[in-house]
Amino acid sequence: MNITASINYVGRFNLLDPTAGFNDCATSIAFGGLGGRYPPNPGAVSQTLLTNYCEVKSFTDVDLYAQYAFSKNFTVHASILNVLGTDPPVDLNTYGASGNDPYNPAMHQAGAVGRFFNVGATYTF
Repeated sequence: MNITASINYVGRFNLLDPTAGFNDCATSIAFGGLGGRYPPNPGAVSQTLLTNYCEVKSFTDVDLYAQYAFSKNFTVHASILNVLGTDPPVDLNTYGASGNDPYNPAMHQAGAVGRFFNVGATYTF
């Protein structure tokens, strides 16, 4: 029997991007994600969003994999992805999400999917 655990960690990061002229949370969130790439009124971003979501929190995902060989020809395997059921952190400045989803699918997709189970078997002739 083989059992493997995988831990994936993405550290916290800030949404500011001075190279693009996003020097404050209002500009960064308004132009970088919330309301589309170029919203009609970037000043309308609420102060609550600015206070709570300018920094994206860290994210940890734990996955488990197992395999058992009943014989030389027959193997059963299983996996549990996102064992802890961790939710993705809020990222209001992601370019990879469709429809301005408030998470970054490139780094936090496992949290958006949630806990996921997979079981299979292999038989070789």
